[in-house]
Amino acid sequence: MEETGLVFAQDGCQLRPTNGCGATVIQCVCDSELDKLGLEPGESLVEGFGDWKIIAHVGCPTKPSRNDPPARFLRMWEQFKANNGQLSVTKDVIQSQCHAQVQCIGCRRAAESGFEFLAQTTHQSFSPLHVREDGSVAFQGDIGENPRHVYNHLRGYRSFSCQTVVSGKRCLLHRANPQDALEKANEEAWRYMWATIPEEAREVIMDFDEPTVEAAAVKYMKKFCARCRQEVSSAWDILKDMEWFDKPDFLAQTGYDPIVFEGLSYDPEDKVLQVSCDETYLAELITFARKDQKDQERHAEDHIKAQTEVVLIVGHLVHQRMKEMQLRLAQAEQQMQLCYALAASCLWNQLEKDNAESLAAAAARDLLASESSSKSKKKRTKKKKKAESPEQSAVSPVEGSTRQQAIGSCASVTMAATAAPSVEVAVPDEVHDDELKLLEAMGWSNDLNTSLASEDLDVNLSALKEEQLSMRQKIRDDFAKFCAREQAS
Repeated sequence: MEETGLVFAQDGCQLRPTNGCGATVIQCVCDSELDKLGLEPGESLVEGFGDWKIIAHVGCPTKPSRNDPPARFLRMWEQFKANNGQLSVTKDVIQSQCHAQVQCIGCRRAAESGFEFLAQTTHQSFSPLHVREDGSVAFQGDIGENPRHVYNHLRGYRSFSCQTVVSGKRCLLHRANPQDALEKANEEAWRYMWATIPEEAREVIMDFDEPTVEAAAVKYMKKFCARCRQEVSSAWDILKDMEWFDKPDFLAQTGYDPIVFEGLSYDPEDKVLQVSCDETYLAELITFARKDQKDQERHAEDHIKAQTEVVLIVGHLVHQRMKEMQLRLAQAEQQMQLCYALAASCLWNQLEKDNAESLAAAAARDLLASESSSKSKKKRTKKKKKAESPEQSAVSPVEGSTRQQAIGSCASVTMAATAAPSVEVAVPDEVHDDELKLLEAMGWSNDLNTSLASEDLDVNLSALKEEQLSMRQKIRDDFAKFCAREQAS
């Protein structure tokens, strides 16, 4: 079977909707009876024809597996239940996922209308999921409390993606002439659909009101001349009179053969044309109509040919109704599959997102704890070193006062140089000596001392002066930082 609509990528396998054969028609009801009747669990309302609506059961795309969840999922589920209540996703999350994953605009609209319809109905064919009144989706009952059920129902949609089979931005079911495309994909699909329809619903489907038949006849008889159109209209009147039904010599009296009208009847009270629901007869009518697809001119100059043209008009009506039902059921089936896949995918993503956030929060807490422990360890080590070598840290009062005076004077000079770097500041020689001593204590090499003393050299004084200024500015910046730390301690 060729692809007929969307392709749902499900863990590497492709899940394709059938030609409406996966939906089961339960009954056909009028709009006035629908409010009184209501919907039972598992039933969906499908757009029908005229004043009639189709109640059908449109199942979920796949049956859940019965595997035991792996240890990783169990840990993820325990983490989720420890921080949250029931697993659910909001309407906005589902809409965002729909716009991101579904390419066909017709399918996006169908998914949105499907969720709106499910939110308004009490009984839903969305089991085990349930759409609430606010549009959010969650599991029904206690199913969402069992990790095994959650895993088996959601695991198939963790890598959900949706792409159109044909080129363009619309799938086959939402493109131009989708009915002909469905029939081309599988000409016998209507038989499988017809086999699932109850007898009462078949009779409703095969009833055509008189305005529908006359509109089809006007469109169909454009290919005839005036005389042939008159003959076809007379044959239609003969069919409505129903005198041919119980007169054995009707052919001899009128020239119209009752056998040609076999399988057809007309109800004058309801003004409805009734077609036999026998599958063999319907197959003959549909085959007859398929052979007459070309609008070629021909004549119906006698009674038998006019009768045949009336039957051919009915065949076109039956063929068109079968294609409409097949399309409606295929769209409803694809709509439910898409809604279920979107909801299940969002639920799985929500579970993984919560697990990732929990792991990230735990990692952040561990990192902060390790940093705090490292800082306290460094403080303890520093205190321990100070306690072990008191002689190294002890400073005489004279040395301390001299050192503080040098630091203060050098700090003031450094700040002045930093505030106005373009002005050359005179520094006393004793300050230079104190600077050099402290720089040696800080770990500076003799090369830097040599660079400081190189002012007295008479070699390329202009270039050397610039180098001295930059080097001295750098030393002063580092020395200012050192002074600030010393004063703070």
